[in-house]
This record gives sequence, C-alpha cells and structure tokens, in this order.
Amino acid sequence: MKLVAAQYEFKLEKYYSLEVFLESLEKHFSDAESRLGRLEGSIVTFPEHIGTFLIFMDERLGVGKIDEALAKIAIRRFPSFILKALQARSFKKAILTVKWKDIWKTYMEAFRRLALEYKSVIVAGSLIEPVEPGRIYNMSYVFNAEGKVICKQAKVHLDIPEVQLGITPGDLNTISVCRANEARLGVAICLDAFKDDVVSRLVRQGANILVQPSANPEPWDERVEREWKNSSWLMVQKYPELKYGINPMGVGRILDLEFEGLSSIVAKPDETMNGTGYLARADNPRIPQTLAVEIEENLK
Repeated sequence: MKLVAAQYEFKLEKYYSLEVFLESLEKHFSDAESRLGRLEGSIVTFPEHIGTFLIFMDERLGVGKIDEALAKIAIRRFPSFILKALQARSFKKAILTVKWKDIWKTYMEAFRRLALEYKSVIVAGSLIEPVEPGRIYNMSYVFNAEGKVICKQAKVHLDIPEVQLGITPGDLNTISVCRANEARLGVAICLDAFKDDVVSRLVRQGANILVQPSANPEPWDERVEREWKNSSWLMVQKYPELKYGINPMGVGRILDLEFEGLSSIVAKPDETMNGTGYLARADNPRIPQTLAVEIEENLK
C-alpha cells in the first residue's frame, strides 16, 4: 500500500476557480507518482481547511486582511447576505452560507475527479461547513477510488480561532472509522489527534491508520515542534492497534493568515530505518512538499 501526505501551500490565487484549484491538488499526485509509480489503491491525504478558502473563489479582492475580504464579499452579495445574517445571527456564518453552494460544488468535484483519475482513496482535508442555521462545523470527507464520499467527520476539539469564529464542536459519539479496502482509517482533525477521547474511540472501532489533517496558524518553532509529537506520532506509539499515522499539514499564506508545519508519515520505531518512528517527514515548515512511502505490511 502507498501512503501520501500532501504538504499543501495555501495561496489565494489557487482558489480562484475549480480548474486552478484542481491543478494545485493534482501536483501532489504527480509528485507521488514520480517516486512510487501508479497510485492505484493508495491513500492520499490533504490538510485541514483545504476547502475552507474556496470562499474566495471568483473574488478579486484587492485587500490584505481576512476581515476586509469577507466584508467585500458581503457587500457584493448584500441582499442575500442580509437574509442569511438574520437567520444565522453571525456575520461570518452568513457569508459562508451565501457562498456555500459554490464552495461545496467545487470541493466535491475536485476531489471526485482526482479519486477517479488516480484510483485512490483521498482524505480530503477539511472545510468549514454550514450544517444547519446557526451551526457550522469543521468537516473532513473521505472519497473512495470510485469518487464517492464514503465517510465524513466533524472536528470535536476546537482551537481558539475556531471558537472565536463560532464553529460548533463535533459530537464525540458520532466519530467512526472509515473502511477503505484493508485500511481502517481513523480521521482525527488536527487537535483531535492530541486527544485520547477521540483516538481511543477510533482504536476501539478498529482503526489501524490514524490520519491527522492539520493547519497550524503559528510559527513552527522548537516549542511547537516538540509539542506536535504528542499528536499522531505519540498515538501510533501508544496504541498497538495503530500501525501508521499520516499528518498532512498546510503551509503558506492567505491574506493575513500564515500557516507553518512539518508533515509526516509515522510508524512504530522498530519499523523505521533510523528508529525515530518517521517513515517520511518534511524538511521545511514553510514550503509545499509531497511525502510518499510504500508499505508492505498486510493490514487485515
């Protein structure tokens, strides 16, 4: 089985259209194929919030800050925005709802095409999704090799910016494992992979690969790097049932938001050449990279 972690670069111009967005995603598949050959049957993973910034699709903003950009979007769609604002009682939730149809269509179409073309299972990072009036979730989707959604999961443990944005925590009791051939994927979005209540539930349900889509909005320094080992790396060492962990991270800049991180693919230390527990790890927390490994172990 082949495992791929895309260290995707967030960049405003990548979100201007379906075609540009699709091209930016496909580069990671091409990079992985150049090293591993055909990706049929592989598991390809992308970072948290990769779909969230589709809110800027078809927008030419000419501003430097997120709040300024959202205000421009609201003004351009003023009648619809006012109606949604009254329903959601939130400026940012209303903007997301107004643009949701286009966000959803583009996100689904891009990952559906890639899954079909490369015959791969894709953990498509996540996006902020309005599920009902007044409630939005950080939601991850998994596509099978036929391009169909087979699983979705909402983030349970929110960070401070998500709480400030008004995102609703997911329900721990709804977390479930995603079966994809012999792999049983436990998706734990970013902070969730640091939490035993989430990971232990996934393990009890039979997870053998932990996938941690992440987007870290702070500088990647020694403290963050040290603390980050308490997520998927530690959980794979802690739970015998978990054979591998995949942590794709977002990097780059969207207006005044910056992201840094080192993506990784981890295993038990005795299964790695240098005993570190890393099968592959990015070497720069600020630039896009593609990690790709092939494992021989039968996961059944």
